[in-house]
Amino acid sequence: MDRLFDLKHRLCSEHKGAGLRLKKKIGDTTDKNDILAEAYLPSSWDNQLIQTQVQEIFLISDYPPEFQPLIAEKIKGSFRF
Repeated sequence: MDRLFDLKHRLCSEHKGAGLRLKKKIGDTTDKNDILAEAYLPSSWDNQLIQTQVQEIFLISDYPPEFQPLIAEKIKGSFRF
C-alpha cells in the first residue's frame, strides 16, 4: 500500500487531474483479463512508464493472501492517507 500511495501522491502532486482508481481489493478473486487499477494521466505523460510502475505494485498469485487481524492490540508507526 505504501508503494501505491507514493505513486498516487506523486501523480496528484504534479497534476490535479491525475490519479489512480483501484478496481480490486486485497483478496478479491480475479480473472486473467480483469482490470486491477486505472491511472488517470495528462496526455503529455509517459503512459507506458506509469503502467509499468503500477503493474510492479501488484502481486499476482494462485494462492490467497494471509490476512492480518483487522484490529491490532498495539499500533506502531504512522498512518498516511
